[in-house]
Amino acid sequence: MHGGQELPLLSRVIDQNTLRKLDLAGHDIESALNNSLPPCLVIQGMYRHLGDAGTFTERLTKQRWPVAQEGNSAALERAYLNMRREPGEELIVSVEGYVKMLPPMEGSHRQPSMVVDRFIGMRHASFLHP
Repeated sequence: MHGGQELPLLSRVIDQNTLRKLDLAGHDIESALNNSLPPCLVIQGMYRHLGDAGTFTERLTKQRWPVAQEGNSAALERAYLNMRREPGEELIVSVEGYVKMLPPMEGSHRQPSMVVDRFIGMRHASFLHP
């Protein structure tokens, strides 16, 4: 995740309401300080929607998560369907959200999934490279 810093903010899912901050090598930080992150952060990445499912790829770490069909995911999906030029196109998005362990659409093993609390904005990737 990127929190307005130049370096990526690495984290891991502890439980459905808690993320734990990691060091730059991706390891737990040994400290007396509370390294839990707020459950909801502004996150940027790439979004695509195919069939009935959306996926979000975080910009810096390239971690990819399915987008949970809860929270404000409907606003993200609507904006995507209105802006995409072709099915499956990846668009750059900014959302306020968090990662939560949820069961997948098929199967029973819980997996990290992106929950969108607030859709902020979207643009085409072509704006990055004219």
